[in-house]
Amino acid sequence: MHWQRFTLLLPLLLLPGLQETSLHRLNPLPSGLPNIVLLVADDLGWGDVGYHGSRLATPTLDQLARDGIVLDRFYASPICSPTRAGLLTGRYPIRFRMQHTIVDWYDVHGLPPEEDLLPEMLSRNGYTRRAALGKWHLGHALERYHPLNQGFTYFYGLYGGAVDHFNHTAGGQVDWHRNRELVREEGYDTDLIADEAIRFIQARDPGAPFFLYVAFTAPHTPLQAPAPCFAGYDDLTGDRRTYAAMVTCLDKAIGRIVQTLHQEGIARNTLLIFLSDNGGTFFSGGNNRPLSGNKSSTREGGIRTPALMYWPGYLAAGRIVESPVAFVDLFPTLKQLVGDTREAVNELDGVPMWDALTGAAPPSARDVFAYRYLGPNPDEELMVLSGPWKLRRAGLTPLLQDSSGSTDGLSLYRIYEDPSELRDVKHQNPDVVDSLLVKLRRFMRLRPPAGFSRMDDPVAPPGWVVRKDWTMATSLLPTPVPDTSAAQAPVSLLPVLNWSAVTGAASYQLQVSTRPDFSDRLIDEAYLKAPAFIPCCLEANQPYYWRVRAFNARRDNRSLWSRSARFIPTEGVDRIDTEMTTYTSEPARPNPFASFTVIPFETSRPEHVVARLFDMNGRLVATVFDGVWPTRQRQGLYVTGQSLANERYLLRIEGETFATQQVIIHLR
Repeated sequence: MHWQRFTLLLPLLLLPGLQETSLHRLNPLPSGLPNIVLLVADDLGWGDVGYHGSRLATPTLDQLARDGIVLDRFYASPICSPTRAGLLTGRYPIRFRMQHTIVDWYDVHGLPPEEDLLPEMLSRNGYTRRAALGKWHLGHALERYHPLNQGFTYFYGLYGGAVDHFNHTAGGQVDWHRNRELVREEGYDTDLIADEAIRFIQARDPGAPFFLYVAFTAPHTPLQAPAPCFAGYDDLTGDRRTYAAMVTCLDKAIGRIVQTLHQEGIARNTLLIFLSDNGGTFFSGGNNRPLSGNKSSTREGGIRTPALMYWPGYLAAGRIVESPVAFVDLFPTLKQLVGDTREAVNELDGVPMWDALTGAAPPSARDVFAYRYLGPNPDEELMVLSGPWKLRRAGLTPLLQDSSGSTDGLSLYRIYEDPSELRDVKHQNPDVVDSLLVKLRRFMRLRPPAGFSRMDDPVAPPGWVVRKDWTMATSLLPTPVPDTSAAQAPVSLLPVLNWSAVTGAASYQLQVSTRPDFSDRLIDEAYLKAPAFIPCCLEANQPYYWRVRAFNARRDNRSLWSRSARFIPTEGVDRIDTEMTTYTSEPARPNPFASFTVIPFETSRPEHVVARLFDMNGRLVATVFDGVWPTRQRQGLYVTGQSLANERYLLRIEGETFATQQVIIHLR
């Protein structure tokens, strides 16, 4: 089942009256609730499964695609933590401050307990055993973020986003746990996760359905695989060869889980769902062709991922679903499947798709959104998919602060006709651009006023170390809960940081640290609108320091940091003030590039090219180009800007068909 086959079937599936019709007669749903197995790959590229034409060996996934339904237009978030949050909540994570980027090692935020999660919904519908295996990556600083406090009854795996695949360490500490206990065991993590899934299935309660969430760590970096999985890849080299071995190991692990379902006689009572959390990364071995872009991008290669569903006897074998399905659709779709007609605890953004997936009803018209924001410089990417159109916006000025009316950074595609995003038609369709920008602004206004949890440098603060054994803290101040039974006014358990407003300020940035030099920023909030903030995740009786600065509307001018203030969060602390009257204007920093032309490179066809600038310590300064290079000719990448004197940088250019090139550039 190659990608070309999808192209040949597309005209048939889009004909009036035939779109999304079932290809086979389906059996009725079983009388009881089905078991649900959700399998998530980590950074698997669109072009890295056999049924999309890959040369990588994925026989299990290929068989599941033949025997199940392929979700040909499944859309995830560009990066993993937001996808996982949306899968489990049915809501775009921008609503609860988790859509901008990952939960990094040194972050203290996580999936808010106030969110109603998929395992909690299933618990209310008779699913007594609910396991989360593998990668969590939804908060590790606080016990409140632990999977056992988020609706799961069993957990096995890692709290963070990546570990050494063999010794299970990250940041010098073992991050491998069973429930809340540290586990020291040998073995390749993909195999260990599959082993645990098999044990969970075999130990099931025959009288009740189960929910099994298996979040593999492959083929995410570090690129590692056991020797047997390299067989058949002697023609590949470097990262691509190791990546291929990881994909094959992943496929074998999934095969063992599927085989267990059949051996236990419950395959026909089990809905199996497979997807990847985002696209692959070609400079880490992945391949998204013919789609453009990579993980962390709102291009198709970053957000359109392999996905399928398998339920023998109840889902039509060989069916290809061409209508868009978003990661936030999983929650409402399973809610529909299990017959839960109660009003959702929180407003859902996803759409129940079960009837459309089975062909019982045509898909409803809907829009799909994607978003990501990365530092150290503001770098916002947005996407809306609406009907045949896809509008993408990438730029340094956030959309809600841009009143220029400029079309710079905008691109519009007829995405069904142009999945590689090679033909920008924004100038031919200005009305479409305007209408989709209205939708993007509406989507961005879902963001709560407090902004994001972190928008600073995507590197660990100086002196930061991982908590021993990745244990979650428990001696933290709880979120205040008013005592409505008492006649007295409630007392806040957390301080309110309050500062004086700055004339002309459109937003503020606030930092909280345990050190007066702010070298270990525990909280770093940007885009704060009101001159007040309630910090969370602070230990009782621990001294902290905080400071704030202001930005104008375009964020091209900022004030100096305020003087720092020291405080200790204790019961009864209700308000802290600091003056900002000493603010003086600090001019915006110049663009850290001089005018220069870099080394030429040659592409054999239009392809995705990424050029990044690093300082001499290996720290990313900026991405100077990330897009489709439209020519086959030898080219040089030209970057202009103001000079930053006497600085040397490493420029690295990466593509799909040519070797990575890098050169030292001295800005004069």
